[in-house]
Amino acid sequence: MTVTIVFDLDGTLIDSAQDIAAATNKMLAEQGVAPLSVAKVTSFVGKGLPNLVERVMRHCELEPDLHPQLCAATLS
Repeated sequence: MTVTIVFDLDGTLIDSAQDIAAATNKMLAEQGVAPLSVAKVTSFVGKGLPNLVERVMRHCELEPDLHPQLCAATLS
């Protein structure tokens, strides 16, 4: 039996921008921060979730110490 798994790492097969923005904005709402546009969130995408969260945090002026907590919140 052969199993094939496909990863769409660059958004060419599925457009996940809406989902990424929704997860990011849910995390921001939990911090009392206004949502970001899909375009703004996707401008921060690249090199994994920790980098996305770090860029969002810098943009929204959130405390760096919250990084681990906010990464987990974005995934939930």
